[in-house]
Amino acid sequence: MCFIWRVSKRNFSVKAGVPQGSVLSPLLYNLYVNDLSMVVPISLLQYAGDAVILSRASNYSDAFSSLQTAAIKTMDWFEANLIKVNASKTQLICSHNLLKKVNMTCSLRLHTSRCLSCACEPIQHISSTKYLGLFFDSDLTWNTHLAHVCNKIRAVSCLLYNTRYFMPLSVRKIVLHALVYSVLCYGITVYGHCALRWQIRINSILRSLLKNISYDLCLGNDIDVFKALHLPDFNSLLMETVVHRHFWDSKFKVPYVPSRILRPKERYRIPRCSTRFGKRARSYYVPAFMNKLPSSILNLRTKYKLKKALRNFRS
Repeated sequence: MCFIWRVSKRNFSVKAGVPQGSVLSPLLYNLYVNDLSMVVPISLLQYAGDAVILSRASNYSDAFSSLQTAAIKTMDWFEANLIKVNASKTQLICSHNLLKKVNMTCSLRLHTSRCLSCACEPIQHISSTKYLGLFFDSDLTWNTHLAHVCNKIRAVSCLLYNTRYFMPLSVRKIVLHALVYSVLCYGITVYGHCALRWQIRINSILRSLLKNISYDLCLGNDIDVFKALHLPDFNSLLMETVVHRHFWDSKFKVPYVPSRILRPKERYRIPRCSTRFGKRARSYYVPAFMNKLPSSILNLRTKYKLKKALRNFRS
């Protein structure tokens, strides 16, 4: 039953899928595709109407074979449940070690197991794709996403520069948090361990932006504008985000036991890590950030006090 402005109503039947525009549509869709993960033999990630199938293997041919098998089983499930897949919006990306040569000649096709004489168009193979607001590169360097972030920050910098005479400093800082730091915070724990050149570039843009909004303070070139305005740079923002998220997680707070007494003792054990992404990288940088905090912060019990203490520690 559909109501229009609480005046008129009419009944309609849904033969496939879920009704569009209803407040129940997200819930109904999640129930509708709830058993899809039981069909796919490899990793499946779902969010709203998007789905990602992940295949991992030591060589490209095995990874592609398992991915094609999973795609066929997925398409069989979609056909049985009367769901049509938009093949034009489906993309294929392959992440591999840059030191290894991979001959990516195979073509992935979306078809069912009943497709005997296949004339389906192959899925587009790309080097970068956007998923949930983040740009993923095939080499996982985050170059595309960081370039996108820099462009957005520059646009805000131009906006604040042109309107700096019409707003007080307090309002300019609110706009800065809403349009700049919100963009940086989103996914920073994923791409925050990027190349040093990107960190320097973002800090340079932030420094120029902060000088624009603090023109009336007459800050000299020898003054750290981040400390003067009590705002974080890229590294401080990453550290605060990580600490806020994992401060009460005990699995990253394993006490460090030195093999020899003469060696300096760290507070928490930091495992070895040779990668910049994934759970292994997280198990490395979380205790590393925790070890940099003073004991006074580690003894806090509320989020409000933690946030205030981190702000003072940054300054």
